[in-house]
Amino acid sequence: MPTIDFSRSFLTFRIDTLKKPPQTVSQQPPYSLNNARICGGWGA
Repeated sequence: MPTIDFSRSFLTFRIDTLKKPPQTVSQQPPYSLNNARICGGWGA
């Protein structure tokens, strides 16, 4: 039976401010495209 190792897994997503402008920013971000990664190793 395959299992998922949540302590070594992560979630990735991409934010493109040219496609959808942010609602609340005090200044423009340095890059319009931002890749983000959330690691799942917390709380173990």
